[in-house]
Amino acid sequence: LRVEGVSGSEGERMVADIHRMETMISEVLAFSAANRNAEPAERTELRALVADCIEAGMYESQVLLEDGAPVHCSVGPIRLGRAVGNLLDNAGKWTRSRVVVDVQAAGEQLCVTVDDDGPGIPDAERERMFERGVQGDERRPGSGLGLDIVRTLAETYGGSVQALASPLGGLRMRLCLPAADGAAPSAGG
Repeated sequence: LRVEGVSGSEGERMVADIHRMETMISEVLAFSAANRNAEPAERTELRALVADCIEAGMYESQVLLEDGAPVHCSVGPIRLGRAVGNLLDNAGKWTRSRVVVDVQAAGEQLCVTVDDDGPGIPDAERERMFERGVQGDERRPGSGLGLDIVRTLAETYGGSVQALASPLGGLRMRLCLPAADGAAPSAGG
């Protein structure tokens, strides 16, 4: 598409729409390829993967990873990195000043918790945000595929994802996946 000759706010709107469409097409193609070419599960150190995702992201707000022991899950690391990146991107998009990320064992599951201090989402709207194509705000960049990708990954590997109220005042996203055999630390250490 060309926007030469279109000036002012109309041209700016068209450029923004084109960028949004390009992003959506890219997301759809990546999502489709990931589902078509199922990545084999492998033992993945979850805390290190999350740290890598934080380091690779470009966030305007502070993103803090809580300290903790290494834990391992058995997933496709590329798909998991994409899912964690989606959670971080969403938190970074909505937060006011900070995002806090934690990785913990919860029984036989390992959970990545991403808390932000943004406006949050009313409880009645939280389930809808996982539907393909749904965006919290059409004026912000995105395709509405990110959380659907996260949910698909979680379900593929026998896990879950939840949207909850954050103690920071915004939204808490909690992605839980089965621990790799022997990877969840015992209650004593």
